[in-house]
Amino acid sequence: MNTRYAALFSVAVVLLVAPCTSLVHAADLDTWTAPANVASIIAPCAKPVGDDPPSKATPCSQKFVDACSHANGDSTLAISQCAEAAATYWSDVVVQRTSALVKLHQPTVTTYVRESGAAWKRYLTTRCAKYTQFEGSLYEIVAAECHLDTSIQRADDLGVYADHVTAKGVQ
Repeated sequence: MNTRYAALFSVAVVLLVAPCTSLVHAADLDTWTAPANVASIIAPCAKPVGDDPPSKATPCSQKFVDACSHANGDSTLAISQCAEAAATYWSDVVVQRTSALVKLHQPTVTTYVRESGAAWKRYLTTRCAKYTQFEGSLYEIVAAECHLDTSIQRADDLGVYADHVTAKGVQ
């Protein structure tokens, strides 16, 4: 009889504690994916040094996604939310770089940035939409990774363009 009660007690403990552990992971995930935390991890790593290419963004972002998802149990939810948090970081970088270029008040630069930005948004939407057409949590991860990769590409393009514009004084 003691074994039976012990088994029931074990099941009761698991049922009571399991929801709490998922809450701990949810809180950890919220902390990990907070914009300030994402920026504090990715930005120093991705910052070009000297002649480093701006493409350091991809390995730095992947390190963040790996660490974030691992800290949160490597669930599909954690992986997709961590990847989306990194993608949001790079989307914010795109907005910042776009704004900085437009503030130069150079008509050629402004036209290029606005037109290429509109084309990039269409490309991002079209490129990543294929992953939202299917059911399954793995497609959420692939869609988030697509958003991340495409956002990094645009941020890199704008970074390189800004370097050329400021170096050459394009009018």
